[in-house]
Amino acid sequence: MEHYTHFKSFDFDIYTVGRGKNKREYSNIIYTFDIETTNIINYKNVLMCVNPTIKKEIYQNSEKYSVMYIWQLGINNKIYYGRTWEEFLTFLTIIDDFDPYNKIFFVHNLSFEFEYLRTVLKFPDNPQIIARTNRNVIKFNSLCGLGDSIIEWRCTLALTCMKLERVADDFNLPHAKLTGYLDYNKMRNSLTELNENELNYCEYDCIVVYDLINYFLKQYKNIHDIPLTQTGIVRREVKKIFIKNKIISLAKKCSPLNYEGWRIENNAFRGGITHTNYIYADIPIYYCGSKDETSAYPTMLIAKLYPMERFRKVFKSMYSYYINDSNYCKLFRIKLKNIKSRYYNTYISESWCIDDLGKHITGAILDNGRVKACKECELTITEIDLKLIRECYIIQKEEIKEMWVAKAGRLPKCFIEFILKQYADKTTLKGIKEKEVEYLNGKQKLNALFGMAVTRTISTEYKIDKNGEWYTEPLTIDKINKKLKEQVSFHDYSYFMPFSWGVFCTAYARQALFSNIIKCDSDVCYYDTDSIKLINYQEHEHIFEEYNKQITKELEETCKFYNIDIEKLAPKTIKGIKKPLGVFDDEGVYKVCKFMGAKKYCTSYDGKEFELTVAGVPKGYSNIIKSIDDFKDGMVFNYNTKELYGKNYDKLQAFHNDNQPELTITDYQGNTTTYNLKSGICLYPTTYKLNKSSDHQEFLNWYNSVNFHYETDNVVYQTLLMLKNSKIKK
Repeated sequence: MEHYTHFKSFDFDIYTVGRGKNKREYSNIIYTFDIETTNIINYKNVLMCVNPTIKKEIYQNSEKYSVMYIWQLGINNKIYYGRTWEEFLTFLTIIDDFDPYNKIFFVHNLSFEFEYLRTVLKFPDNPQIIARTNRNVIKFNSLCGLGDSIIEWRCTLALTCMKLERVADDFNLPHAKLTGYLDYNKMRNSLTELNENELNYCEYDCIVVYDLINYFLKQYKNIHDIPLTQTGIVRREVKKIFIKNKIISLAKKCSPLNYEGWRIENNAFRGGITHTNYIYADIPIYYCGSKDETSAYPTMLIAKLYPMERFRKVFKSMYSYYINDSNYCKLFRIKLKNIKSRYYNTYISESWCIDDLGKHITGAILDNGRVKACKECELTITEIDLKLIRECYIIQKEEIKEMWVAKAGRLPKCFIEFILKQYADKTTLKGIKEKEVEYLNGKQKLNALFGMAVTRTISTEYKIDKNGEWYTEPLTIDKINKKLKEQVSFHDYSYFMPFSWGVFCTAYARQALFSNIIKCDSDVCYYDTDSIKLINYQEHEHIFEEYNKQITKELEETCKFYNIDIEKLAPKTIKGIKKPLGVFDDEGVYKVCKFMGAKKYCTSYDGKEFELTVAGVPKGYSNIIKSIDDFKDGMVFNYNTKELYGKNYDKLQAFHNDNQPELTITDYQGNTTTYNLKSGICLYPTTYKLNKSSDHQEFLNWYNSVNFHYETDNVVYQTLLMLKNSKIKK
């Protein structure tokens, strides 16, 4: 890595993107970018570098800042660096003199760098940006230095969905990110002298990204054609398949024409379900089995029927005609009165209960967000959800306020064959060294299928102005109608995957999970999207065997319908073992485990080594658990644990400072300099306290006080109560 003042000219080729007014010329150089920053707190007018020895109370009562002390810019595999933003802008101008064409800069986790760049760079009058939120940036455009050429900044984290530390191994790249060479607990500024190891650490962050883009260039003809996201990889390939098979217009036939149709589809969409059975909350469970469904979403895409036209609203007089007709997919807006769950595990989530004015539920008894009972609620659902709700609840009164129908059919043959190909590659190529690239491609594409199916083409837009300031462009009915009109236009083929397919895919997946949960109800401890943890698992084997036979039969029916070899449903591993698609597999038996809520549990196969799953807590904290009794309410996961466990765990919280003052920083070497940068992100260590929401704890207290029971299942209730009180090993 060399200082930017040692820059030498380079050769490059030009390629053209677009036609007519949209024609743009790009250079084929792989540009990469990265920065290193110092995280700073101001406590009682004393500036300190963030580190794990500082007490939590100080972090809570201090101002938080951040400054950049080195930037790296890669031009292919040659990496240059500088120490100030002024130097960076100068270097951009130098580069633009040699390469006056549009350029693409790749950054891993662009959202981080963007918070600095947005008040450093110059933007065109109408900056283009793609962002999931105003803090989650996938792509944006800026001017290059003092020139008129455009830099298109792209995020490689969105492309890979993995940390940079994993990229080299997973993509079999020649270089890996260096670790341990840079101590983030030292105060540094632009004058701090960096040793060779520290400079190498900085350099390799760009080299790994360069290797990654080279990897993708083997699949795409130029840099611009590399997709923005992991989902975009599979989306582009499926789109080509749809065009080749002349079914690219199918999505237009399924697209809503106006706001009302768009609303019913969007309100009916929801993802997977995750929950802890309250009768097992907080107690050690012994010998708990784990069942996991193989590729749940791809399975549903193959096995089930989906809307093959846009939904249309039907008159009430026609409800009885359509309600049981399996030739149609159906969406409902329903109102339920005086409902009560039949089972310990409940289906409806409070978040589903909305109408056009917002939340609509009264008199609710909630089990950590799940509706055990309520006086009234209104929700938009699919026919699959309606069937489950009727099975799971005693309902005094049900009113169908709206019914929408669309003809049902199997997804296109070419799409199903594509899914089976990715599943086969993931299964048969795993462990074959010379096929690592093909295996990874199959795995990534299979995982991205669901994301592609549920991509919202119309949503709130997050934008920046020419000064880099965020603003939101909210959706209006007129804007939605305008976008829907563009979506179904003859010339626009960016929309080729109906959102309604994603709505029904997740509904079918919930049905596959929950239909088995209620059959094992009192023995189910925990479930999450495509997995079930349960006691007395041997007694329920027949339930999962029956389901496996049924889903296999449905998959085979699709294959027979399209004359596809059914052997493709069960490809073999490198060891010759068949891996059937869609079935529930055994994931082993935990010797002991404990469940405290959604995404809050601890498991152990041997009773000695524990695996921790807590949303927001790094996996490394598993080492802290020495006994299942350690995992309990009030447990604090501290960041300064080196004395106890030999290392500090790197759970960091991000503070976005949008109005940072002028700062005079003295580094650990005694060098002093002044910064005047408006924005940045301070990353500081944080603790996590394991606890429940007040509503969840109130519900559990109610249950534990023996005020809550089912008259129709009192024997089971008393057995479970005894188990709860005595902690009998089952």
